[in-house]
Amino acid sequence: MSDDAGPDVALFVPSLGGGGAEKMVVHIANALVERGYRVDLVLCHDHGELTRLVDGRVRRIDLRSPKVSRSLGALGDYLRRARPPALLSVLDRANIVAVLAKLLTQCSTRIVISQRSNFSRSAANNGSGRGRALAALVRLLYPFADALVGISEGVADDIRRSVRIAPEKVVTIYNPVLPAHFRAPPARMGLHEFFDRREGPVVIAVGRLSAAKDYDTLLRAFAKVRQSIDARLIILGEGELRQSLVVFAGQLGLSPCVAMPGFVPDPTSWMVQADLFVLSSAWEGFGNVIVEAL
Repeated sequence: MSDDAGPDVALFVPSLGGGGAEKMVVHIANALVERGYRVDLVLCHDHGELTRLVDGRVRRIDLRSPKVSRSLGALGDYLRRARPPALLSVLDRANIVAVLAKLLTQCSTRIVISQRSNFSRSAANNGSGRGRALAALVRLLYPFADALVGISEGVADDIRRSVRIAPEKVVTIYNPVLPAHFRAPPARMGLHEFFDRREGPVVIAVGRLSAAKDYDTLLRAFAKVRQSIDARLIILGEGELRQSLVVFAGQLGLSPCVAMPGFVPDPTSWMVQADLFVLSSAWEGFGNVIVEAL
């Protein structure tokens, strides 16, 4: 097949930052190209911690847009030029831009949008002006998508109730989490001093440092645990609430026994050494980390 042949499928995501949605897109892109499909990974800006995990046979398309909302023209140009038979978009803002790009270009590409979280819960918990505008655009534009994939039955049912989209357009496809040949990695020294010292049981949580993960509740609960057990807590992930969580941990007197090392591409090496995995999320679309921990 010639290098200038168009893609069989395109995947659209804002960046390759260290989030669960982005990680799933990389899994899907790599699996499709492994099966012989020509895959374009279309990015608003081509950077992020997951870049190194992308199979070299996946063609990365950088729209060079600093914000998702400003990528509409560039995505439309891509659709007109590359003409992928189908484009799967991920995350609300990217989904909105993908649908708009098709409407404006009148291209034949089928737009499939992926709903990653419980829409009604997310909308209810984001009462800012921008949050309300985003929810309004979701309700307005999602019905124009060719199909919508919910990553769990709960997510799919919620979007059917919340958005006037034809029910037959909505399907459930669970996330790919680990490859079939996966084996838990052996424990090794040097990941973190909490593991190496083993001064007490180590609890681990994994996920973006955001409101949905409700780490405030986790920290308050851990402070109670510490009253009777000399435990340690590791929270893997990065996000906008890092500083406030660091401050809150300090206020609870937990700074010496709580660590937030940041985003880790493969958390299983850490999980295999922990004594307990915990999920404190206020809401989830599909808890990938639960499956990884199991």
